Amino acid sequence: MFPEILNNEKLRLENIKKIYESSKSGYESAKQLYEQQVNNPEVSDEQKSENLEKLKESRGDLDNLQKKIVELQAKIENLSKLGGQQGNPFKKLF
Repeated sequence: MFPEILNNEKLRLENIKKIYESSKSGYESAKQLYEQQVNNPEVSDEQKSENLEKLKESRGDLDNLQKKIVELQAKIENLSKLGGQQGNPFKKLF
């Protein structure tokens, strides 16, 4: 059961990394578009403001995903250490 938990966490980490890379690509595209619109007089200030808010939200999402990746990496490392110990690894957890 213990190796199954570790493998599930590793799969979860890989999925979150994929989501992060996809989100990062979308953020970079949105950032480029915003930078082009900032100097375009045909784009209204309201539209620029909306796009800036979306860009900030997207950046926040990226930051949250990055934090989740770091947390999962630490969790996997701890689980790996526990799995290498003799006896029941769950005794150390609870």
